[in-house]
Amino acid sequence: MTSITSPDRQLSSLCKTIAFASLCLLLTFLSAKGRAAESHEDRLYRVDQQVLDQSGENRRLAAQDALLTVLSRLTGLASIPRSGVVNAALKSPDRYYSKFDYVRSQGRDRSAQMLNIRFTFQTESVLALVRQAGLPIWWTKRPQTVVWAVVDEPGQRRILGADDSSSLVQGLLAQADLRGLPVALPLMDLDDSILVSVSDVWGKFTDALNVASARYGAAQYLIGRFSVQEILGERLYSGEWQLMKVQAGENPLDLLKANKPNAFVAAGVRGFQAQKIAGVARSAVDLATTSLAEEYAIFSRDRQNHLISVSGLDNLQSYSKLVVYLQDFEFIERVDVLALQDDVISLQILSSATLERLVTLLAMEGRLTNLATAEAQPLLSWQG
Repeated sequence: MTSITSPDRQLSSLCKTIAFASLCLLLTFLSAKGRAAESHEDRLYRVDQQVLDQSGENRRLAAQDALLTVLSRLTGLASIPRSGVVNAALKSPDRYYSKFDYVRSQGRDRSAQMLNIRFTFQTESVLALVRQAGLPIWWTKRPQTVVWAVVDEPGQRRILGADDSSSLVQGLLAQADLRGLPVALPLMDLDDSILVSVSDVWGKFTDALNVASARYGAAQYLIGRFSVQEILGERLYSGEWQLMKVQAGENPLDLLKANKPNAFVAAGVRGFQAQKIAGVARSAVDLATTSLAEEYAIFSRDRQNHLISVSGLDNLQSYSKLVVYLQDFEFIERVDVLALQDDVISLQILSSATLERLVTLLAMEGRLTNLATAEAQPLLSWQG
């Protein structure tokens, strides 16, 4: 007996087929568009290098150093291993940047102009190099690190705030930029002043600092305590950095609403003596960067296709937003649409991350939430 499909069912099936095909074409277009925009906007791919002049040789040497800086930012590694792949790239650094510009800026003493060359590197080319070299990939959507630091100077102790223009603050910001670490110094406005005093920072009273750091959506914060000495007209520092980190399972963005003053735990201490500004700043940034990179970096391994379903998608706009969002993850190399049923889309995602790590990172910002149990195929819900 031959089965007959009603015209209504045929029309419904046809509409679904057309919608699915349209979705696939739209997502392919948005995927390519998203990548092009990203390499333009992401500051991690822009590097300034000081040069003596505009000669081709100085530009080539500066480009080599700039490429190593970008690789350090994208991997979380302070020093990039000189593998055959990396050495080959350093011989032709111009293959990885899309443009360069010469800019002049004032030196630290503000008495002389410095010549810098600004390189803008290509996102896809550099990421391909990272993968080919077997280096880890550190997600560029990194949570913030807040720096609570007190300087003990002759006659006073003071907290370094966002408006401070001291050489120590400038050194911290410069070193953090070099490593690709998002940092913030406290505003020290009325809210901060009520929550945190100089004694709280100097005494490392973390109850107050935990609450104050949650205000900034920080995944971790640094406590710095320094004494300053004047030796032969030069300021030298001694002291320590302590790192406090959000406990496993806690979302930094939820801490302020949840009012959890004990959400941070000690994650490391680093002391120093008689170091100059650069050493003080490097010590802090290295401690904080290593901590975040270990948690958020994806280490090189064989790529795998993972099957993931996402619900909560009720129109083409929400579908497109989801895929553009997924394309922002450097550790996701490809997203394919497998099926579409009602408000659920089934995706195949190519990544070097394990399935568990992939789902954890996808849900990190709260735009996707994990609905499925550990034994089932991951089902995430799109929050928009």
